[in-house]
Amino acid sequence: MNPSLSLTRRRLAVLVLASSLGHGLPALAETARKPEAGQPPAASSEPGDAASRPAATATATATAAAPANPDAAAAAGAEGGEGKSKAAAPKLSKDAQRALDAFWEAARCFRAKEEANKERGRKLLQEAASLELSQAQDFLGNCHLAGSNGFPKDPKKGVNWLRLAAGRGFAPSKVTLAGCLIEGLGISKDLRQAEQLLREALDPAADFSILYPPVGYKPDLPGHEDSESTVSGEIPVSPTDRSRAQAHYLLGEVYAAQGKHPQSQAEYLLAVNQGENGRAGHFLAARKAALNYAYGRGVPRDSAKATAMVETSRQLMKRLGSAYARRLVESKEVDSFAQADVEDQLHKQGAMEERRTAMEIASSLSNRKSKFFNLPEAFRWLELAVEDGQGWAMVSLGLLHLDPKAGRLDAAKARGLFKAAADKEGDPLAWGNYAICLQQGIGGPKDPE
Repeated sequence: MNPSLSLTRRRLAVLVLASSLGHGLPALAETARKPEAGQPPAASSEPGDAASRPAATATATATAAAPANPDAAAAAGAEGGEGKSKAAAPKLSKDAQRALDAFWEAARCFRAKEEANKERGRKLLQEAASLELSQAQDFLGNCHLAGSNGFPKDPKKGVNWLRLAAGRGFAPSKVTLAGCLIEGLGISKDLRQAEQLLREALDPAADFSILYPPVGYKPDLPGHEDSESTVSGEIPVSPTDRSRAQAHYLLGEVYAAQGKHPQSQAEYLLAVNQGENGRAGHFLAARKAALNYAYGRGVPRDSAKATAMVETSRQLMKRLGSAYARRLVESKEVDSFAQADVEDQLHKQGAMEERRTAMEIASSLSNRKSKFFNLPEAFRWLELAVEDGQGWAMVSLGLLHLDPKAGRLDAAKARGLFKAAADKEGDPLAWGNYAICLQQGIGGPKDPE
């Protein structure tokens, strides 16, 4: 078995869980690059001071799946105009510089294959976190939540590190911590506190600042260089946009738990449309928005919008899967030759999620015990899925056409749908129903053989 495929199958569920909790799949290392203009302002390491939070990077936060945006650095250290000199960055304290050095060296160690280097990376990351580097605390917390980079899976310890970073105002940590409070992961559930953290993270002035590697930084240790350390692909998604999308999604979850469905749907839609042209959109938010449109929960029932949101969810998960596959290659967990296999597995997972969503909607609409029971809508959803060639929908629609209470008896159509599903997917249920039709002459002549 291809080890990369085995790795991918183990992490499919992690990919979905990560998006729902707010802590992505940690990948500390990233190809170093110099800011386009100037250097970001350094900060003191005095605790409690608003300026003491060194500019944070999404390479250190698990919510980041893309390189940092150089525009932030340009804005922070850009020239004031033609002929003007660049503003000098404030000098760092010894502890702050030591924390930054430890952090970036840890990044290099995590890319190495030898366990000795990885162990050194863990010690360096812990050192940077102990020196109150917010992004190091955030990353270390996520490592303990996921049990990644050789750290033991310990949600309580992870939450403790996240609380330290969140207390220093680091917005990505607030989003992740809110997810833990919603799920009760490593901490008691507290929707009120989660809502407060999410509102703080969504404030326009929230700290999503970016930390860049030092000038001349090389992502690999000497002797570990790889000519394929960078991977081409789609335009990177802003880590800030992705984190804000997660915050909107989680706030939607809080409102949904409180029965505030109009507010919940509004947050889901904000999560779906985050980033330029929705590039940072949240696939789980799209799924929840689709369900709300289908059921008329918090918004007027709209099958067309629900269908569009199901497709959007699939596309967003496909994009997230591609980004994740590239990150695996960049962090050297798989080689570049296996990237296509990894992406294929993740894209299939996206198609399965789309199918599951459509099945859930159709099942609820056609179930007389469901509060969303609505046969006309059920027929509409199933007919759309049949047009899309979905075998499960062919079977479900066929059964409805044989149900006298559904009001659309059509045995011949049911028989044809069963046969189409059997021929297309070889589904046992489809074959069984088609066999019964042949044996009993339902919808056509008998054919016992």
